[in-house]
Amino acid sequence: FFSTGDSLAPGNLGLKDQVESLRWVQKNIASFGGDPNSVTIVGYSAGGWSVTLHMVSPMSNGLFHRAIAMSGSATYQNPLPNDQKHLAKKQAELLGCPTDTTGNMLICLNTKTAEEIGESTQQFF
Repeated sequence: FFSTGDSLAPGNLGLKDQVESLRWVQKNIASFGGDPNSVTIVGYSAGGWSVTLHMVSPMSNGLFHRAIAMSGSATYQNPLPNDQKHLAKKQAELLGCPTDTTGNMLICLNTKTAEEIGESTQQFF
């Protein structure tokens, strides 16, 4: 959900990646013996959040036909924090990146490995 609240990092990148995956499935599932008119998405915990968000997102319309959300839901009483920009800056700071501008922050973050980014999120809570 990384977002700086501007056009450089508008957010929802994880969901957008998932939508692209669903588009790939629609295009290629028949090659693997599947039916593009019978796609089920399943998510557990945070994946359950994703599933319920896809259920209401116009981006996902027509890309799946059934949904199973286990142990997670976007309607849970404890929603994601509203100030995503603050969280983006916090992660940048944890990774030693400047936060003076979104551009500088993104240039630095793009040099970090997936492992470094993953480890930095463990320091959030």
